[in-house]
Amino acid sequence: MRKITLLFSLALLMLFGIGEVNGQLLFQENFDYTTGSLLTENGWTAHSGAGNQAIDVTTGLSFTDYVASGIGGAALLDNTGEDVSRTFTSQTTGSVYAAMVVKTSATNAQGYFFHFGQNPWNTAFSSRLWVNATGDALGIGASVTTWVSITPETPTLVVVKYNLDTKESSLYVFNTYPTSEPTTADATFTETAATSIGGIGLRQFNASQNIVVDGIRVATSWDDVLTGDFPSNEAEILGFVLAEEISTAIISSENAMVTSTVAWDADLGTLEPTITVSAGAQVTATTLPVVFDGVNPVEYIVTAADGVTTKLWDVYVLKAAAPEMLTIKQIQETAEVSGDSPYLDKMVMTKGVVATVDARGFYLQDGAGAWNGVYVYQGSAPTVVSGDSVKVTATVAEYNGLTELVSPDYTVLNQGNTVAAATVATLAEMNSEMYEAVLVTIEDVKCIVPEKSKNWTVANATDTLVIRNGIEDGYAAVLFQEFTSITGFGQQYNATYQLFPRSIADIVEVDMVTLTFNVDMTAPIDAGTFVAGTDVVYVTGDFAGWNEPGKGNSVLMADADANKVYSATIAMAVNHGAILYKYFKNTGWVGGEWDGDPNRTLTIADVDYVIDPADVWAVTGIEDNLDMSAISVFPNPFNNVITVNGLANAKQIRVSNMLGQEVMKVNLAGQESKEISTDNLNRGVYFVTITDGNNNAKTVKVVKQ
Repeated sequence: MRKITLLFSLALLMLFGIGEVNGQLLFQENFDYTTGSLLTENGWTAHSGAGNQAIDVTTGLSFTDYVASGIGGAALLDNTGEDVSRTFTSQTTGSVYAAMVVKTSATNAQGYFFHFGQNPWNTAFSSRLWVNATGDALGIGASVTTWVSITPETPTLVVVKYNLDTKESSLYVFNTYPTSEPTTADATFTETAATSIGGIGLRQFNASQNIVVDGIRVATSWDDVLTGDFPSNEAEILGFVLAEEISTAIISSENAMVTSTVAWDADLGTLEPTITVSAGAQVTATTLPVVFDGVNPVEYIVTAADGVTTKLWDVYVLKAAAPEMLTIKQIQETAEVSGDSPYLDKMVMTKGVVATVDARGFYLQDGAGAWNGVYVYQGSAPTVVSGDSVKVTATVAEYNGLTELVSPDYTVLNQGNTVAAATVATLAEMNSEMYEAVLVTIEDVKCIVPEKSKNWTVANATDTLVIRNGIEDGYAAVLFQEFTSITGFGQQYNATYQLFPRSIADIVEVDMVTLTFNVDMTAPIDAGTFVAGTDVVYVTGDFAGWNEPGKGNSVLMADADANKVYSATIAMAVNHGAILYKYFKNTGWVGGEWDGDPNRTLTIADVDYVIDPADVWAVTGIEDNLDMSAISVFPNPFNNVITVNGLANAKQIRVSNMLGQEVMKVNLAGQESKEISTDNLNRGVYFVTITDGNNNAKTVKVVKQ
């Protein structure tokens, strides 16, 4: 294919003028017609003896490696009578080559059966190709002085050449396919008159002749006549592209018509299409300069590579309908489970007041309340400011669940308008589509997950919501901090609904103090009973409702400075008073600093409290490991009671079934032996796991019968 961008000028018309065809075939004939049909029924013209013993189609010939071998039929020249011809683009300089496969009969008549001619056809023949009476030699010229031997009844590759500059005809005969043009021809003949070559002829001269000709190819070079392509007669428009188009152009070859639709506000006077046409073809408009008016077609003419075939095309460039003016609620409100806008992927127009801006777009509202806000994404800092009334034309898109207006074109109508007031919403309401990009306020919530990667989570008694520092980026939420209110814009990322405060002023805290726990884990780390990076530390206590470590309000601590001191900060009510707390290794109750009381204690007043110096993980609380070899479980199999011996340093016994489900748990308090009733267990296989205070464990398989 050839791809061109039209620059409409008279120079282009001159550029697309049709001249000589070079570097390709001038003509080819494979006689791919019904056997027995006449050549004059298939594009050939009878120039002598029309209708008398007409040349017909016979079985085709093959010659190894020749590009025209074995395609279709062949021409049978076996009588005296009709002669036929075909013409092609006339050549006046250089050389013209004709290649063909020839098969002769041993019983023949001497005469010429092929020749070059002129266009228009006349009697000025040249490069006559002869056969002798016994069919075993070929010659070239007006008369033959040199005969080139061939084998009758055997397909032979023949190349005839005429040099227009020297007037010399040359004959090349091959039994095998040649790799290049020979330096010396097998026979030559100097012509006297031919100044142009524009056709070929096939001649019948005697009732005794018997010659089959197939695979005729004509070109201006040796390589092209043996391997070149015939100039295409295709005059198609394959592609039509405008920078302003909103969809791929519709191309109908059958109707020779192209329809392209551009944006509703495109300037038709500046359109410059890029047109792709058939290989080697040329295209130009019939009228210059080209002007698209959105109604009438512009005519283009495509001229095929053969320089002859043309096709007239009608090209329509139409404007899309202007986008519909909608309220933001019409764009946003949806009953779809996906939450997608009913106008997804459509261009719309809407108006509203800029509520706030961020680094990549702005929030637009046309009123307060559900469904009345939308985020306008432009990918860079906008030029509008809060309070601007704007008209926006954009495409509706969904970005990870958030409805947006993208690729916006907007106009500021006026400035200094009042931004819609924040709507008070519950956390349950915030976890839905209706408050996307709407300014809202949530009330009476508490931080349950502190800030990490800009996200933190708040909750009330029944619901949770993610708060993201997406507009302001300077607030660090503290665990258990309570808030009177948080104001921001509803957002969504995938299936998670969020709230984006505009600034720290949007975050109204309850007056609280912070408590920072610090515990020094040097002793257990050095003793090898605590592995930093694998084991973790939790703190829990009455401030967390004594939730089990790893659950609920228990607090995970971190060694942020890698100094073996683990820390965590929470918020507490002012003058809270005394609290009880304790540190635990990993999840569950078995990893405490020590068993049972006493708990650690401190008192919260009206200032922030930091445990400094850090609490020290009690050395006395470092548990001795289980003696695995001393543990035994019997009897096995058992009926209703099992006994576990060797429990020194053990803290817990757990019994689980084949599915890994815990069916029994027994906490220990220094017993050496424990008898366990199993009346409630069904017969089957169970696993008894004994764990010490350092989370070392031994598991024994038992069977109840």
